Amino acid sequence: MNELDGIKVTVVCPHQEMRNVLLKIRSWQYSDPLGRDSVESVMPAATLEEALAGAQRCPRRAVLVPIGFSLAEVKDQLCRHRLQKLEVIVRPPRGILSECSRDPDDPPSATMIAPETLARAQDPLPALRKALLRLRVGHRYGLRELSSEQDFDSYFRLRRRVWEQEGFLPEELAESADDWELHFSDRVARPIGAFAADGSLVGCARLVLPLGVEQADAITAISGLLKRRGDDRLQRLFQYPRGEVLPFDVLEAFAGFGSYYRKLILRRQTHAEVSRVIVAPEHRGHGLGEVLVDSLKTLAQRRLHIRTLFLACHRQMEGFYARCGFRALPGLTADRFASVQAPVIAMVCETDRPVRDAGLVH
Repeated sequence: MNELDGIKVTVVCPHQEMRNVLLKIRSWQYSDPLGRDSVESVMPAATLEEALAGAQRCPRRAVLVPIGFSLAEVKDQLCRHRLQKLEVIVRPPRGILSECSRDPDDPPSATMIAPETLARAQDPLPALRKALLRLRVGHRYGLRELSSEQDFDSYFRLRRRVWEQEGFLPEELAESADDWELHFSDRVARPIGAFAADGSLVGCARLVLPLGVEQADAITAISGLLKRRGDDRLQRLFQYPRGEVLPFDVLEAFAGFGSYYRKLILRRQTHAEVSRVIVAPEHRGHGLGEVLVDSLKTLAQRRLHIRTLFLACHRQMEGFYARCGFRALPGLTADRFASVQAPVIAMVCETDRPVRDAGLVH
């Protein structure tokens, strides 16, 4: 455990019968790699006041799990102690007239875009895992939407470097001397990036929107870079191809996806594709990929009001995307995706659950 870890989890259990949650979290701490690597201790507290007083000493390395409290009383105490950004997972009281019978659990998320650090969950473990990921990644990296020419230059270079290392580059790109991986779908994409302490871009992911939803600022920045590079081949890659095309890679991989996509159109359901989820090899193992996907979901839901996200992935990545709220679409499989000969599946996530606080901060 290094200096960035050592997170203290405090379970507030006023009554003895509530300690089963404490025991469950302690068992998870020792059995799960994230728990072993990140958690210093899992301790009980008899009162919320006691737990908050302890958290005040080091709020960025603390997570609270109050059992049997309402969301309102926890919010009130957080304000009193000026700890509104403390990671807290509330398990509301049970019962017919209780809060948990009226409101569903908050979907667990490790988003770093406008994170909701106060979550409600009857089973606190999934939310605790996401909170630990956010704390762990947040110590090491900053995350934001890409906007400047420098951002985009680093972004396309990272995509090229990692895809080349992984053997994912199409033949026509692999044979070129370009140091970018660029596609016409970047005209309608909203990318986010993860930056190390030295300012270098080490991870990225993007939402690809339907044609016509162009990102003017991004196009201006990318076009400026292309003009100075003077590379006709990259210029052509950035232009829309002739004929009727859609920017979604997933439509190219699965013949049966077209039927599902037409239903989205007929229902006028807002949609986007998640793609180019990339983490530099030297920065893997910290949960950065999961944080990037969860953050894309927040961007889609809160800023763009997108209800449906879909993607294509290697079958072995199904568990990873399931942890981010995606499910496999039945019957949609293929043996090739882009230039990669591998078993792939299509997955979808609906993000139309109401959001308590729609404010966005970077």
